[in-house]
Amino acid sequence: MRTAFYLHTPLSRQLRSKPMMTLQYVKSQLEAVQGLSVSERGTGKGVFLFVRSAARAIEVYIEDSGYVVEYWDSADEESDDAPVNRDMVTSGSEALTRIKHWLCAHPKPEAN
Repeated sequence: MRTAFYLHTPLSRQLRSKPMMTLQYVKSQLEAVQGLSVSERGTGKGVFLFVRSAARAIEVYIEDSGYVVEYWDSADEESDDAPVNRDMVTSGSEALTRIKHWLCAHPKPEAN
């Protein structure tokens, strides 16, 4: 029974069982947000989402223990800068909340 699988299976195994489906869900939710560009990159176990607004960017991928969200102050894809922060969350909805907060709620301040 599918419900029993999720009740008695560690989160890391649940995430490994359908990683593309979970990233696909996050991708579909972000594509509905106006002003965001969403692309899927990498192959196999190295698949991640690159999401950017006009001012900032995020990468999100799945590791054994959850979703990893990496934050950048620049939306420049060619930048060699390291991420300014990295979070790990256990659910797609929490990852979505953090992504939207970083990209939509706090635009980069304009230079004077």
